[in-house]
Amino acid sequence: MRRSLTRWAKVSGYEVFAFATASAFLACDIHVREGCLLLDVGLPDIGGGELKRLLITKGRDLPTVFITALTDDEIAVALRGIPAPRVLRKPFDTSSLEAAIEAVA
Repeated sequence: MRRSLTRWAKVSGYEVFAFATASAFLACDIHVREGCLLLDVGLPDIGGGELKRLLITKGRDLPTVFITALTDDEIAVALRGIPAPRVLRKPFDTSSLEAAIEAVA
């Protein structure tokens, strides 16, 4: 999923930084001030909701689109406390992804 989304974003003209885990993202020296995060709710080490809350507390928050295959109940738990999260359910098409990015940016 990460590779195909990265490829789509580059072809669509976006500058892309892709990470396999939340820990890898947190460890990077890149401090983007403008842009959009595309976060999988079910990241393998730190969940997307937990990462978003951590970024908010560190002052590194960016507009975010969450992607997931979770149920409504699981999403509610994972994203608790995040105001009005924008969520795309897998599978989704690129027009839905682009619309979600434009909606949060």
